[in-house]
Amino acid sequence: MLLALTMSLIVNAFSFCHLPPIRPRAVYLAYTWGSGPSSCSPYFMRSWVALPPEQRANTDLVVLWEGADAPCAGEPAGAGARYIKMSPQILAQLKATKLAPAAYRMRAVNWWLSQPDGMGYGWVGVLDTDLLFQSDLFDQLYAIARPGSEELHLISESPFEFNDGYTNRRLHSTASCDLPLTQHLMRASILSAVNHTPSAGSASSSIIGRALRGARRGAGRAAAGAMFTSPAVTAFWRSFGRTHRLNFGSMFGTRIAMMAMCEEVVAVLVGPMSSCWDQGMLNVLVWTGLLRSSLPASTRIVVWDCFAGPVKTLDVGGLRDEHGRWYNERGALYALVHQFRKTRQSAFYASLELVLPSRTSAGDARSDALYPYVSWNARVLPRPMQRVPFVWDDARRMEKLRMAMQASRLTVTPRILHSTSLSRPLARDCL
Repeated sequence: MLLALTMSLIVNAFSFCHLPPIRPRAVYLAYTWGSGPSSCSPYFMRSWVALPPEQRANTDLVVLWEGADAPCAGEPAGAGARYIKMSPQILAQLKATKLAPAAYRMRAVNWWLSQPDGMGYGWVGVLDTDLLFQSDLFDQLYAIARPGSEELHLISESPFEFNDGYTNRRLHSTASCDLPLTQHLMRASILSAVNHTPSAGSASSSIIGRALRGARRGAGRAAAGAMFTSPAVTAFWRSFGRTHRLNFGSMFGTRIAMMAMCEEVVAVLVGPMSSCWDQGMLNVLVWTGLLRSSLPASTRIVVWDCFAGPVKTLDVGGLRDEHGRWYNERGALYALVHQFRKTRQSAFYASLELVLPSRTSAGDARSDALYPYVSWNARVLPRPMQRVPFVWDDARRMEKLRMAMQASRLTVTPRILHSTSLSRPLARDCL
């Protein structure tokens, strides 16, 4: 009997050792300001409550907000979700950066993660609020995380958008950004690395600034072709421009790596580059490698595409089931659906009332527990699965986006576009 008991303990211990590791607790953080559905749709919170309770058991949602109007059009918080209003003291510190809310929200995120309530999380996501939840993203990310490493997971949501296009134009469209950005890149030896440019402070820095501003004063196709005539800047965008544009409103990772990234983006913007586009600066920091010095040495940076990754962008079409849920090209349910607006996709927005109806007893725990069983049940499309075009209402964009999607699918097919650790150069990793 003693032998049998000993063997039973050994078997149980062996089984316990081979149980899958328990995922650290995770939190999605959003920041909203202003009023009305455009700042935070009620469907943002309703889609969270519509997740099966087991998917919210180890993940929370926190919405930080400022202003006089209740966030998310007054939609009450559901189970596992909280609204936290910024105190006047904290808000004054945020506004002292002289940045727009879309940028200084990163410092609000770090403030909350430094509070007792925020210090217990192992994984963090920073979200825009024009977004729907379809499943818990952190379960997917943790399954492929490298043990012992910090992680950053970034999303390339628009497969036809590269940084030599809109990012390039927006960062250099005004003198208030193009000159300080050029000087910053020279101080960091980025321009020198791509074109043997003289160091910052030399006459070349002002020449580059004037060349950029002069190019923007032109008009039409000829002026666009003459942009960035400085050899240094031309070489920089030739080297950097064909990288995929990363989105500032869907970023995920381990708590330490996320806090380091959020602080670095704000720190770079505060001061001379306060007029620069925050998302553009995120892309510059990531793709040039400037972000690496601010991250723990073990950090792995992973970039996902929108066709096979976990986040759907509504700028392009895709696969939907009869209940309106979106699936990626691998046939997996997207965890998040991003970039929907009532003014941009009126038909899609109207259909959300069918799949995510009002909660009759919103905020009541018993009602929230039942809500997943009444959501996503309406049949809004005719077949079990169908490919649908993009959902913008602007018909003039249809052909352009359709062609861009087809072209992008030829090159944007890896499950992960890029994966890199700080210990080695950026490499393509097709998992």
